[in-house]
Amino acid sequence: MAEKKDLVLATVPYTDTPIPLYAIAQLKSVAMEAGWTCKAMDFNNEFLVPINNHRHGSALVDWFYHETYHPGCEKFILDMIHSMANRILAHKPKMVGLSLFSYASQIATKYLCLAIRRKDPSVTIVIGGSGCFDNVLGESVYVDAMHQMNLINHHFTGDAELAFYDFLKGKHDIIGM
Repeated sequence: MAEKKDLVLATVPYTDTPIPLYAIAQLKSVAMEAGWTCKAMDFNNEFLVPINNHRHGSALVDWFYHETYHPGCEKFILDMIHSMANRILAHKPKMVGLSLFSYASQIATKYLCLAIRRKDPSVTIVIGGSGCFDNVLGESVYVDAMHQMNLINHHFTGDAELAFYDFLKGKHDIIGM
């Protein structure tokens, strides 16, 4: 059984780099400094090789970028989404923070948030990262849609370390949110 954590942070596929993305490690330190227990999970790194080596790898990448349905990919995608959601929720978190490094993480994040909401609607879901936004001003049709569908509770713009710390300390009227 997984150890209970207040917060689970995760990177969401798909970013085509084998190098671990540092945002969740940095935010885990911020969360611990704010007094939260935290688990960090790098799903992008974990699923990168299985995605790229899948017999329908190019079709999977097409799904991440365009949400294009390919019959040979459905089982892999559903298993991946439910595996991520189950592993996150095994820690019984109050909050889940998802880091989107690139635009290609948006579709998987949408389905992951949907799976989390269906399995535990009480969990607060926050997202952030450059992959959330349409431009440098922090405007985003994607983020607006995620709020409208009630898939996320909050989002962060820009480098969120300071805003995330304040948020975890109970402040919700902060710049960067």
